[in-house]
Amino acid sequence: MQAWDQFLNELERELGQKTVQKWLRTLKVVHFDACNLYLEAPDAFQMLWFEEHIRKKASRSLKNNNFRPIKVHLTASGSDSRIKEKRGRKVTKEIKSDEPFYIASDPLDVKSSFDAYLISEENSYPLQFLKQLTSLGRLASFNPLYLLGEKGSGKTHLLMALCVALKEKGHAVHFVHTESFTEHFISAIRLGKMEQFRHAYRTIDVLILDDIHLLARRNATQEELFHTFNALHSRGKQIILASSLSPSQLQDIEPRLVSRFEWGLLLTLKPLSLPKRRELLSLRASNAHFPLPDEIADLLLSSFPNVESLLVAFDALILRSEEQQQSFQDRESAERLLKDLLAQENEKRLTPEKIIISVAHAFDLQKEELMGRAQTKECSLPRQLAMYLCRKELKRSFKEIGRIFHRDHSTVISGIRKIQKKLDKQDAFLSTSLSQVQKWLKPS
Repeated sequence: MQAWDQFLNELERELGQKTVQKWLRTLKVVHFDACNLYLEAPDAFQMLWFEEHIRKKASRSLKNNNFRPIKVHLTASGSDSRIKEKRGRKVTKEIKSDEPFYIASDPLDVKSSFDAYLISEENSYPLQFLKQLTSLGRLASFNPLYLLGEKGSGKTHLLMALCVALKEKGHAVHFVHTESFTEHFISAIRLGKMEQFRHAYRTIDVLILDDIHLLARRNATQEELFHTFNALHSRGKQIILASSLSPSQLQDIEPRLVSRFEWGLLLTLKPLSLPKRRELLSLRASNAHFPLPDEIADLLLSSFPNVESLLVAFDALILRSEEQQQSFQDRESAERLLKDLLAQENEKRLTPEKIIISVAHAFDLQKEELMGRAQTKECSLPRQLAMYLCRKELKRSFKEIGRIFHRDHSTVISGIRKIQKKLDKQDAFLSTSLSQVQKWLKPS
């Protein structure tokens, strides 16, 4: 249809031909009448991409010959609504998959309990508060409850411990990572099971969502969580959120959702200090009846700053020394046994070099082109994005970023602001590219 084709041509000038060809020209026009356009996406992921990046643009721009707005109805192939021929008329029919649909909590670590949490003076109040929350009558006193802490502070441990304790009290609890919530949502769309999805998430006593900052730029998921939040909150059901960022630091999440995150109580967890991590390691070694020389403990503590990776490395050290029947008394022998884990940990550490290489790869550039002096859009946009990521992910100063990219700090500030402005406007091409780069940079 002409209006749709004109809209796609306009988007090509804004987003680029490749993006439109990949994400929009593959949508099938099923039916069109005066004010409604029915499209079918190959899968639920492409449908979600449209909702998050194009829906608002389509609502503003698509008009018929009488300048009346055209509403886009989008479904995924094999599910949801489709236009069917029936008795010479076009009708909308609800098609649902017979495939089973389950909403399950994420797995719980049986070792995660309040008693197993290593208490530091800074974290004693959050721990005691969460323990008291399990008492009958205390739920929803502060709603939502927002748990803030850096990686390694024990957020997930405490969330799991809280989930176990609440279930023992007879409460219906869902503990899920934000990624899992998104996956459940996409599956429900694909299978035509949104009714079951909403029933599962809105009829529980407690919803616990970990890493809430990962909602960024997922507009459709944010919309669904907004209504889920309202449904639970209005019924006095407890909502517990966790993140390494405070609500005020969250980016690319709708303000109305962020404001709801600020309604309740913020509990801050501090990461374990070096002496506390050493105490934890010593306790683990004692429980395993495994002698741990100070030299080896120093290696583990300096190489694995995160508590989770520290304990994984220690367990691997015990297992491998027993399997290979190797005893170790010095740093060198321990390094040999943990060679692969030490290499993996080193790779996880994000650096400006990794950011530059990943961005260059995403835009099909050589590193030298990205770092060069060319001011073409093909080079300047990736360069600015790399600067933006060095600022956002590594917290580098503008002067430091300027030294890395051989630019003055005013150029760096200008470039980063341009990227932020594009993201604020939900630039689809940039958002998709950024998501791809962040996926590559994310530790496996």
